[in-house]
Amino acid sequence: MSNPYETPEAGGTAGGWAITTSRSVEDASQMVAEYFLSEKYRLESGTATDGYYGIGNAILRLLVGGLIKRCRFHVTVQPGVLGTVVTVEKGMSGAMGGVIGYAQMKKELERIRNGLALRFG
Repeated sequence: MSNPYETPEAGGTAGGWAITTSRSVEDASQMVAEYFLSEKYRLESGTATDGYYGIGNAILRLLVGGLIKRCRFHVTVQPGVLGTVVTVEKGMSGAMGGVIGYAQMKKELERIRNGLALRFG
């Protein structure tokens, strides 16, 4: 994504990042939910197989900017050709926090993806 202020949907599938596992969709979605809960995230909308996990307060982030932690991720867990596919994409751009917010969002996305990769290891 060359423009840090473009919407997450415009960025496509976040570089095609995905984990494929031999676990069932139910087991994989349970593992994802447990991981996000252990990281203090909550399911803000959707379901365990297609939902948005977030942390922080959106209104405070809007008012104070990058000084308030706010991250949101869109997670899908669905059957694939070789097993169950788990994808994690940005659920927000981070632009409300300016340059600091964008950098925080990018760093947190990488941290979450690495944590999930280790969990499914």
